[in-house]
Amino acid sequence: MLRVVMCLEALPDDKLLSAVMSYSLVVSDETSAHSRLTALLANWLQSLSGGFMSLNTNDFTVFDIKEFPLVCFNQCAVKQGYAGQWEVEMQQLIENGTPFVMVYDHMRVEETPADWRQRGDWLIHHRQLVSKWCKGMVSIETDASRCEALSKMRKMFGVPHQVVSSRTYALEKMKQWLAVAKN
Repeated sequence: MLRVVMCLEALPDDKLLSAVMSYSLVVSDETSAHSRLTALLANWLQSLSGGFMSLNTNDFTVFDIKEFPLVCFNQCAVKQGYAGQWEVEMQQLIENGTPFVMVYDHMRVEETPADWRQRGDWLIHHRQLVSKWCKGMVSIETDASRCEALSKMRKMFGVPHQVVSSRTYALEKMKQWLAVAKN
């Protein structure tokens, strides 16, 4: 494993504003470090230009953002070491500056303890930003025993959590949370 820390500072000539951004990444090799740092740098520079970052569906593998602000977790992406890509995509979602809702549809995959720990650490460190932009997490589940276990998670990392039985109910819950966010 290779740990890469990037800290950028920009002082625009016409502004007295300093923008500082730092990322700490854990990657398996230098090639993935280069590609991830290049993507992060491009997003950071775009945010300096004054606008929100636009989300490109091709940049997302862990999350399906085709129906944004509905963000669906892609279970097929859960492979050993996926947490680094998850971090990059979460960072893009919160830097986008638009409220969204996460959906977990009948989760059946198990992640490695290392990925679970990495994601948990990131969520704890970024809790305030996540709760600012992620207005809710919805688990779609029809199995009664899994529903019971999921319903015990009232709030995760400052974000409301709801268990529903179908995508229709998930969409309704998303609309409710986003309507409250607008007010």
